Amino acid sequence: MKFSAGAGAEANRRVTLVMPLAEQRGGAEALLLHFLGAITRASRSSIQAWLEYDVVFLEAGPMVEACRALGVPVRVLPAGQMRQIHVAGRTIRSLASHLRERRSAVVLAWMGKAHCYSGAAAHLAKVSAAWWQHGFPGRHWIDRTSAAIPAARIYCCSKAVADAQSRLCKVPTEVIYPCVDLARWNVDELPTPAEARRELGVKGSPVIGILARLQQWKGIEVFLDAAVAVRRRRPGATFLIVGGEHSLEPGFAARLQSIIHERGLPVQMTGQQSCPERWMQAMDVVVHASVTPEPFGMVLLEALALGKPLVATAAGGPLELLGTRPDLACLVEPGRPDALAAGIELALRGECSFLTRREFASLYSSDEFAVRLNASLARLATKSAAATPVSEPSEATCVSRS
Repeated sequence: MKFSAGAGAEANRRVTLVMPLAEQRGGAEALLLHFLGAITRASRSSIQAWLEYDVVFLEAGPMVEACRALGVPVRVLPAGQMRQIHVAGRTIRSLASHLRERRSAVVLAWMGKAHCYSGAAAHLAKVSAAWWQHGFPGRHWIDRTSAAIPAARIYCCSKAVADAQSRLCKVPTEVIYPCVDLARWNVDELPTPAEARRELGVKGSPVIGILARLQQWKGIEVFLDAAVAVRRRRPGATFLIVGGEHSLEPGFAARLQSIIHERGLPVQMTGQQSCPERWMQAMDVVVHASVTPEPFGMVLLEALALGKPLVATAAGGPLELLGTRPDLACLVEPGRPDALAAGIELALRGECSFLTRREFASLYSSDEFAVRLNASLARLATKSAAATPVSEPSEATCVSRS
């Protein structure tokens, strides 16, 4: 998949993306597919794509075929467990060979874990390395390892994440806000809310829902506590929890089911869904309830794209995204069921404003995201296609959307 960069462009300006996961579990995986889909559409849209992309997955899974279906060259290099030093070394050497064969100018790791492999491979192949940071870095050894490996740039999903990353290492950061696929999250292509409820078997009114992986920090227990308060005022209310289990918290779904049963709440837990947009369309209010700061919160963009009243916790990415436009959502203090219930009531009363589709597309469409990321990668590619620059600037820089 190669696109012209215009007169005077280098013949081989290639980027290899390295993805550690091949199964869609959250926002980072969805964002990669949005990006590649936008690049694929470049020839018939406003995007001027300058680079040629291929993807190396470090495991096999459904996303491999999803990328191939987009026409993207794909290779699978099974990496096993990072603690298996001999396997990790073999993967790094194979990846370095791949970069040489492709004559890649930049290798972009999609997540810090992938940079543990691709950063080392970039050093061997003498190409520039960068990575996409979708979550807050922590004290995990993978975060520390990725931060210690040289890189030209770290792309971050929010300024909150960039600030946290800058405290961990001195690699320059650049903020590019994530996006949604407006072809998919398009209210004109979806059934009406009433039709969606009939189709999905959702009964009751109003319908209040949360879309999240089943993890404690996502605030789903707070959501259930708030549901009790909402039911006192609106006894016909029904609630949806749309999202699958997380491998790190395998018993959490059962715990939620127990809470629902004990309180007699009309809650439908759908599990992981391939068409979450249809479930969101069935909702009257969309809730984001994370009890610790969210790196960004893709569900916020999805709700805004569908014009849904939104309640969100005021911390991290959501505060950054919505703090300057408090009319777009009811922002509430994290971890407080009473505040969440009050926010839901305000949203049901029509207290939220909405972005027009044109406004949204100019800020958060997948085409806009692809333009910004591609342009930045093109700058990296032109700086040095021969060696990875040393990542010791005096301070991290943070560039937001422009």
